[in-house]
Amino acid sequence: MFRSFIKFVGDFFGDQQRQLWLTFRCVAQLCYISSIQPFYLLVLSAKNAKVIAKCRKAYLAPSAVLYLAFFAVKLSCRRINRSIRQYALLNHQIASSFLLAITTMCFANTTSAQQTEKVYLSGTGNNNTVAWQFFCTEGMNSGKWTTIAVPSCWELQGFGKYNYGFAKDSARGKEKGLYKHEFIMPPAWKNKRVNIVFEGSMTDTEVKVNGQLTGPIHQGAFYAFKYDITPLLKFGKTNLLEATVAKHSGNLSVNEAERKADFWIFGGIFRPVFLEALPKQNIEHIRIDAKANGNFTADVITQGSVDKVVLQLFNADGSKYSNPVNTNVATTSNKTVVTNKFPSPKLWSSEFPSLYKAVFTLYSKGKPVHLVSKKIGFRTVEVKQRDGIYVNGVKVKMKGVNRHSFWPTSGRTTSKKISLNDVLEMKDMNMNAVRMSHYSPDNHFLDVCDSLEATFRSIY
Repeated sequence: MFRSFIKFVGDFFGDQQRQLWLTFRCVAQLCYISSIQPFYLLVLSAKNAKVIAKCRKAYLAPSAVLYLAFFAVKLSCRRINRSIRQYALLNHQIASSFLLAITTMCFANTTSAQQTEKVYLSGTGNNNTVAWQFFCTEGMNSGKWTTIAVPSCWELQGFGKYNYGFAKDSARGKEKGLYKHEFIMPPAWKNKRVNIVFEGSMTDTEVKVNGQLTGPIHQGAFYAFKYDITPLLKFGKTNLLEATVAKHSGNLSVNEAERKADFWIFGGIFRPVFLEALPKQNIEHIRIDAKANGNFTADVITQGSVDKVVLQLFNADGSKYSNPVNTNVATTSNKTVVTNKFPSPKLWSSEFPSLYKAVFTLYSKGKPVHLVSKKIGFRTVEVKQRDGIYVNGVKVKMKGVNRHSFWPTSGRTTSKKISLNDVLEMKDMNMNAVRMSHYSPDNHFLDVCDSLEATFRSIY
């Protein structure tokens, strides 16, 4: 019954969405033609001013009404189209989450593999923040301990100094922000590896846990970084996190790339911070290449003494797609290459963004120890010299926009809602490509692009 419901949702928001949109577009076009065309045809055939005056009197008023109706219908079309997309995405997310939970539960019944656990120390975006202790060294509200929302850019919270990228170096704000936050470690994580992950911090960031350095200073704002803090933690007790963030980097190349561009420059922990817990033997990283012909390759980076990796693909409805793929772990390297040829996969394209769930299970001494899930799509992109770009063998024309991760009231700190609105705006304008303007966007923006038909995503 649940499958039938999902199929109905998919069919309705696939075919019906397009039918409704086409119907409203036809109505709008008819309003336009009926209001404008008769008047111009009669004016063109008129022989003298009296005929023109009569035409104007006869058609001007109704033409104005119908012309306004045209714009009203056109606006309604866009709003209805957007509402349908949002409702469809909401239903898709609810259904996918439900199916993911069921699939994971079913899979967990046959195995005891642990999944990566995550606990946020900050909020998740500009619409969800957590207060941390904060001290700003220079500029507005500096020289005293207070609190600040995390994630955020500190200038937009009333601290430091505003600067634009073209400002002279002598006029730039070079303040630092000192953060403190206490958290309690779950006792159940004692026998696991625990990482602290920063998704984005502007710009040089030094991190301490319980007064001890977690690793070298990270430089560069837009890339996530992590530290293994397992030996520094007090499990079941209160722990102190300290972070010192320098707005101006000690690395000249970072300043050239991030501090001297045509936009406002900010400081602060502007993306989420969280803890992740993994088993001692774990999958550290996965790199996937799934071609339109069904050829599948995955580089699986592992840690610890492990035996094999098992891959299972699942359809959107949660059913298994093809048989599991077993691959013995390489003994001379921490990288294991998983390959397979999947028969007739549904291809990912901007019109039909078909996605599968790839579940990788890591085994150690014959027992499953770690499970990682990734959403993937099968597609092949080719660039043919003096011809163009092909996706799955079909030539495409890219229509897109340059995008910055930016919001007027929160700077570089955004949210999934903002990502969704941005992609919907692009789709309303029939775009199929987006350029991220030299740096990595938030992960939720990439997720929305995958699910809402954005074909090309370029950082450069």
